[in-house]
Amino acid sequence: MSKLRLAILAGLTSLSLTVAATPVIADKGDAPVATEERQIKPVVTPRLDWQTCGEAECAKVHVPLDYAKPKGKKIYIAVKKIPATGTSGKTGTLFVNPGGPGASGKDWVSDRLDLFPTEVRKNFDIVGFDPRGTNASTRLKCFNSSKKKASVYERLTNGFPVSSDEEKDYIGAAGELSKACADEPLAQHMSTTDVALDMDMLRRAVGDTKLTYLGFSYGTYLGQVYAAMFPNKVRAMVLDGVIDAEAWRGNRRNAIFPMPMRMGNAQGASEALTELLDRCSDAGESCPLEDPDNDLENVMEYLRKHPLKITEDGETYEATYSNVVDEILYSLYSPDAEAAIDVIAGTKQLIDESVNAQVQRDSSQGEESPFSKPKKQEINDLELNAAVVCSDSHHPDSGSRWTQLANRADKEAPYFGRQALWSSIACAEWTANDDDAFAGSFSVDSPALIVGARWDPATSYAAAKRVNNRLPHSTLLTSNNWGHTSYGVSQCADDAINDYLITGEQPAADITCSDGVQPYTD
Repeated sequence: MSKLRLAILAGLTSLSLTVAATPVIADKGDAPVATEERQIKPVVTPRLDWQTCGEAECAKVHVPLDYAKPKGKKIYIAVKKIPATGTSGKTGTLFVNPGGPGASGKDWVSDRLDLFPTEVRKNFDIVGFDPRGTNASTRLKCFNSSKKKASVYERLTNGFPVSSDEEKDYIGAAGELSKACADEPLAQHMSTTDVALDMDMLRRAVGDTKLTYLGFSYGTYLGQVYAAMFPNKVRAMVLDGVIDAEAWRGNRRNAIFPMPMRMGNAQGASEALTELLDRCSDAGESCPLEDPDNDLENVMEYLRKHPLKITEDGETYEATYSNVVDEILYSLYSPDAEAAIDVIAGTKQLIDESVNAQVQRDSSQGEESPFSKPKKQEINDLELNAAVVCSDSHHPDSGSRWTQLANRADKEAPYFGRQALWSSIACAEWTANDDDAFAGSFSVDSPALIVGARWDPATSYAAAKRVNNRLPHSTLLTSNNWGHTSYGVSQCADDAINDYLITGEQPAADITCSDGVQPYTD
């Protein structure tokens, strides 16, 4: 049974999608297209000094902290290349971004190399990079006290707030995070515009005339920003698990709503859970719940009032309402959607066994709980995530607005609305804004294959359709698979994506794939 991830990091591709608190003054969505191409031309193309690193080649590329000052301070971007295996001339380089913001592209190309078939490996060097501020690149470090950082992280990563006291503490911790990052120069230059400029520098460095790109989740926003900035430099672009760029960024008219409410992805998660419960109910004995809808409602109602105290192998920790909502959501990220039902059933069993909300478990006797206490980690995910999305997007500028909207968010998307809403709280008081955040139109003529999974809980299928409608030269691939993204899950989707990447020719018409594994039917 799946483990409960108590340490929830905003922006999972998350996304938990944290978002931007730019003061509502200039409207990013109404400005003319910026002159990014003219801005980047004076910057000297960096040299890639590839060094062997395991089965791959690695390099660090120095780029301007601020592209408006190309001779000013430099930062470095960590890059990894899996060389093409073909003996004849390769097509070029396939750049990959796995999402986040902040997921390591450098690690991903090694960890997920098995996703790429022989023909893709023959034709492309596969390149991943760690975006500025993250992982092995020059890292954003906002806190000068590890004790202070630990306090803020503990308060922001142990589930979203439900009670008014929890909301106040959450808002306070988010304010401390924002204050810590306020004067950090790198935090002021971490918008997706900067990442797109870095990626174009890498394209130049590898010698490709045009970009070939595969982006997942947040990587689809990066792809849309790049295409809008450099519409004539795209050879082929696959966007899988699609973010609606207009909703992510917002404008001065809809900035009264935090980005997660504009995005509507929590509604997609609720829709997926409702469908899953219906299928479980129809499955009879194959379903571990006697009455799925009622069982879920009872479990959640109990946890709102009585957090479970679980003692497992001598260690005690809590499983709260928000923890279980998080776990159900992240179980829906998997193509094996039945895992979400297992979480509900496992929690129900613990509640049934509990005495005064106390549960005893002994793993040596096979009594494994569906929950486990997380190990503490020294990471900067909250800082980098906020620096990206709070620079990219409009948001209300007071934490009280989140409190006002919490009940509405849950009504619009039961269970997941509140969780999504609070993932963006760091943006309420964010002041380390990036003046270069993209302000132009996303409706450009660049080619793109838009891939939407019908039951994606993180980036809704509705968003994929909106982006497809916005991009006149895009093609929509609809997959019926469950989970977040489709590449490596649906063979039908894989075939279409790989063919497009290799040939550079978009499918002649929209595609529907029906080979995804279906819960309680396959």
